[in-house]
Amino acid sequence: MDGKVVEAKKRKWGIRINNSDNITLKNIHVKAASMKVDNSDHLHVTNSSFQYLHPFLYRRSYGVLKEGIMITNSDNGVYENNLIAHTWGSGFIVDSGNNNKIHNNIIEDIGWLGQFTVSLFNEADNTVVTQNTFGKAARSHIRATAPVKSIITDNHMFEAMAMGEDAGAIMMTSTAKADYLDLKNTEIAYNHIHDIYGIPAMDTSPIYNRQTVVAFYMEDVANYTVHHNLVYNLSGDYSRSTQGAAVQPDGKVVYLGPRNRNMPDKVNYYNNTFYNYDGLFSLWHHDENGQLGRISNGDVRNNIVMAGKVNKINAKSTGLTYPKIEVNNLTDFFQQLTSSAYNYFITEANNSELAQEAFNSEFEDVNSGNFRLTADSEQNANGEFIEGITGNPPIARGAWEGSTLVDKDRVLNAGANISRDDFPVSH
Repeated sequence: MDGKVVEAKKRKWGIRINNSDNITLKNIHVKAASMKVDNSDHLHVTNSSFQYLHPFLYRRSYGVLKEGIMITNSDNGVYENNLIAHTWGSGFIVDSGNNNKIHNNIIEDIGWLGQFTVSLFNEADNTVVTQNTFGKAARSHIRATAPVKSIITDNHMFEAMAMGEDAGAIMMTSTAKADYLDLKNTEIAYNHIHDIYGIPAMDTSPIYNRQTVVAFYMEDVANYTVHHNLVYNLSGDYSRSTQGAAVQPDGKVVYLGPRNRNMPDKVNYYNNTFYNYDGLFSLWHHDENGQLGRISNGDVRNNIVMAGKVNKINAKSTGLTYPKIEVNNLTDFFQQLTSSAYNYFITEANNSELAQEAFNSEFEDVNSGNFRLTADSEQNANGEFIEGITGNPPIARGAWEGSTLVDKDRVLNAGANISRDDFPVSH
């Protein structure tokens, strides 16, 4: 050991703020520890870093791993221009409070445990998550399991689900609650989400072999709008080398539940661009002991999606017999949901389903991530006006839409404007 430097973690919390208001932390760099904030309002944390937040751990329990930057019962906090990276646990845990803001941070290399870790877990109301770069994460980038409002905009999100299966980059779910989650007019907009592959699940009981990842995992939640998001490269790519059934690629853009929750509030998807995935909309309907799932206020308009990709609903019922619907045409899918025993009501209009050749000709260069529409694309002017969503006419379909070039480029400029090189290197 001569000449070697040995570093050992001494404390779980490098910073603890308890019952203290109006504090600013600036240019503080924490290694091998984390921060706990409790009953403390108007905290401002900026230009700081938290690296190697939590050491190796093992657990058997189920649910989100609440090991990270822990924020409880605290209001009006601002966490901006920071680096949060490298941990066996999670990143931010905003467990309770109001009006907190997570802005312009780099949050990456999160969740080495790979079991219900998350880059940002939010159970607080009116949390604003904007202009962050979410890098590689074992499971979800953002997760919520409470009926709270969130504003999630202008984030660059890539390589979620690096050690996970059957979850999503943005995941909101009612879990075991009896009713659906009212998200209180949550907005998810102008996010640039890509390269989500996951790992395969093989030979499970009951038997399935699949590689399932989702961009918007919105299970049994309503009263939200998803608009002007750019999502691409959600496709299972695993080729099995051992004996057994082949792994099914199952990269889906949207999963809605609703299981057995009856959801009368809005579920809106407007002006999004979705490309290179295995499936588009997926639903799972439950009808058990008189408790019947239903979506009755959905609206899907002005989106650009791929032609020939499957939309499907499966049912689990102790009463009526429900058809398994699995169709590649978006209009046919929503019409069948309305006219069949499901009796859902989701409006679908003015969406473009483009073949691969059309994506190549309608956009500047999809292979390099340049999803600007070409000057002669008919998508520039075939959208419809949506109050509070679209810009002035002519209205484009897809995420590259707005009254000005700055508005159109907004989704392409998503993410933090800081660099990991701005912070001390930790090994």
